[in-house]
Amino acid sequence: MAGDTRRVEVPSGPNVVYRRARVALYRSRCMATYRVSIVNEHFTSSEEQESADVVTAWQSAIGSAIAIAADQVSHGNPFFGAEVTLEQGSKRIGRYVVSVAAAPLKD
Repeated sequence: MAGDTRRVEVPSGPNVVYRRARVALYRSRCMATYRVSIVNEHFTSSEEQESADVVTAWQSAIGSAIAIAADQVSHGNPFFGAEVTLEQGSKRIGRYVVSVAAAPLKD
């Protein structure tokens, strides 16, 4: 709201630090580490990410490939395709092919 002069209190003190530490510990116990690899004929990308479960990890991995595809297609490449691999430790969870194509339409 315009002209709103309410103050927002930011909690502080030992209880807040304790709660933040508990949240960080909870996340570290609940989040698994996955390795995402995105490979095509022009580049290779590999990074670790933390996700709560394998579905969330896949969504993030495929989303990363689509973001790269959007950049490639917007720079004039009519097609982007890459292999996306998800691993947890030494165990391969699976592989997908992600592809994006774009063609201009004539009015």
